[in-house]
Amino acid sequence: MKQPFVPVAAAVAVALCAALPAQAESYPSRPITIIVPFAPGGGTDIITRIVAQQLSERLKQPVVVENKAGAGGNIGADYVARAKNDGYTILAGAVVAHAVNMTLQSATIRYDLEKSFTPITYLSSMPVTLVVNKSLPVKSASEFIEYVRQRPGQIAYASAGVGSTQHLAGEYFQQLTGTKMMHVSYKGSGPAITDVVSGQVPVTFEVGAVVYPQLKSGKLTPLMTARKERTPAMKDVPTASEIGINGFEVATIYGLLAPAGTPAPVIDRLNKEVAQILQLPEVRQKFAEQGADPIYTTPAETAERVRTEIARWASVVKTAGMSTQ
Repeated sequence: MKQPFVPVAAAVAVALCAALPAQAESYPSRPITIIVPFAPGGGTDIITRIVAQQLSERLKQPVVVENKAGAGGNIGADYVARAKNDGYTILAGAVVAHAVNMTLQSATIRYDLEKSFTPITYLSSMPVTLVVNKSLPVKSASEFIEYVRQRPGQIAYASAGVGSTQHLAGEYFQQLTGTKMMHVSYKGSGPAITDVVSGQVPVTFEVGAVVYPQLKSGKLTPLMTARKERTPAMKDVPTASEIGINGFEVATIYGLLAPAGTPAPVIDRLNKEVAQILQLPEVRQKFAEQGADPIYTTPAETAERVRTEIARWASVVKTAGMSTQ
């Protein structure tokens, strides 16, 4: 009996459609690596490891977190952008920092935050907090502002790197308060906070995940959070709006992105798993302990939010006159 004729193009299409569900079902078949483009101990690192542990249990495969720090997150991001788009190499990005770099380092950056990646989902948001070393003779944000105004260019603040959220917060703070400080860049939050604790640099704008241990031990003093409402984990710390710095709202936003062209079934599988992880009571509790708000977004919503962040911070960078110097 003759076999029915099927056009080649139609046969290929049928084969591809049949392969997609199978690909989703078989993924992952080996370990997944999540690249954190900052040093260990930072907010991105802490949040990623909480999620990675749960993801490993759900996917029944090791999910390894690897730190590739440098260039304000660009080294790690570029590494993932050039990785094979099979779902086994993922970027845990600090979205605001990468969005800032699109403008701040446009001449040297080798990836495009929109074109080089396929968004998976947001993970969380953490507002930054102004913290100072105990040696600094100030007890409030207002005293700090006056102290810095009387010493223009003499007080240094540490950041996780050029273009990082901490750098952005410092520059934006100066713009809104009419102060002038020196910026000291580090390769990640971990090294930066170490020097702030030791007193090498007296000030930083950092997320709760990084500074909570030092605040609890009394090594650092929190003066203000960059948000409208107080952070539950730091109820005694006033907000920027409370002390009259209107508009000073800066947070680090964490998200997962895969290399551009990663198959949709793989992206959807990861998105679905993370959505359920973010609902787990133990995960939400760990996030709360770090001052982080869990955020789940669909891949399409993630892409739209990334576009919004790029546009928003391009304006701030230009207005603040930020530079990589």
